[in-house]
Amino acid sequence: MPIYKCRFSDERGRVQTLTIFARDREEAKKFIEGRGFLPLRIKFDIFSLLKNLRILFARKVRDNDFLLFNHEFVALIKSGTPILRAIDILSDRAKDPLLREILFNVREDIRKGKSPSEAFSPWQNYLSSIYIASLLAGERTGNLEGTIRRFLVYHKTLITVKRRIKYALAYPALLFLFALAVLFVLLSFIIPRFASFYADFEAQLPSITLSLIKISKFFAKNLKYLIVLIILIIIFFEWARRKEKGKYLLHKFMLKVPFLSDYIEKGSISIFSRTVGILLEGGIPLVSALETAVKALPNKFIAEKFSKVVKDVKGGESLSLSLEKTGIFPEISIEMVRVGESTASLPEMLSEVANFWDERIEERLSATVSLIEPVVILFMGVLIAGMLLSVYLPLFRIVTLVR
Repeated sequence: MPIYKCRFSDERGRVQTLTIFARDREEAKKFIEGRGFLPLRIKFDIFSLLKNLRILFARKVRDNDFLLFNHEFVALIKSGTPILRAIDILSDRAKDPLLREILFNVREDIRKGKSPSEAFSPWQNYLSSIYIASLLAGERTGNLEGTIRRFLVYHKTLITVKRRIKYALAYPALLFLFALAVLFVLLSFIIPRFASFYADFEAQLPSITLSLIKISKFFAKNLKYLIVLIILIIIFFEWARRKEKGKYLLHKFMLKVPFLSDYIEKGSISIFSRTVGILLEGGIPLVSALETAVKALPNKFIAEKFSKVVKDVKGGESLSLSLEKTGIFPEISIEMVRVGESTASLPEMLSEVANFWDERIEERLSATVSLIEPVVILFMGVLIAGMLLSVYLPLFRIVTLVR
């Protein structure tokens, strides 16, 4: 959507400048006039549009910006501010260009008579389908503030788990990248120079050195092709990830990768359980909560399995029995769900299931990382030691022959 820079006179006669999103100049003018201000000059702002190119490529609103918006939104609702006025205030304060664009459209839809859940619904791919369902639950129960607060707790929990996983894997990943960088420098620059140096002496080189020189020559000769191949692979995976079929096959393949598959399955159980639990607490019916939870699952292959749960529950089957049929939910989790059904405490038990698997994932991740770190360090040591040995062993031989 185009961006316009508007100069206007406010109610006190002060000249101010505001950058807004609008479909055309006339809509920008109506927006300024609708707030009781006098527009002085409205012009298309190409520079602001270039700054906000993130809107064209963004997949999600940044977590911190979204959390900040909702905290302020809840505070304004609690203080008695009308929803339209609250959105109006927060759209001006939003720093994320994508969030600002969303709030601009939401504000216009609410002004036309739509409810907040209806206004936010077209943007659920950039926000969260769970957020839309939470807004709907708040509208139905008349407790919008409470349901948004529950969503914030849920969202913060997910963010915390994701950050722990990223931080835990950051050090091993950096070590591995450093090892690859060292290998690249050695094969591209150091080994070729030593190879030409040894060629002048016409000495018989050890097999390890000859092998490394052959690899170095192959690497130097085909470097541009290797770079093109890597770029093509990245483009292919990015293209496949955007297609539903490609995403499905990629997610199915990920479940066959050792270690990774276990994290994906347990993480999916946690997300599914926590989503259903929070929506049930907000007053959403079980079937609707299950449908939303299936959409929230990041792995499409697992989501397809869980979609059968929705059909079974619609057919009158209990949730615990439907989950058991998926073959993904462990027995202990099924028993907890069964207890929740029999004691009318299903939302609480589902939250307990999510907490249980979050803790297991964190423990397993810590153990895996503690194992990966020495393996990567050992790999780097062996790699560098092998390189040094192949480079300096012929040098020692040449010195011996010279003597």
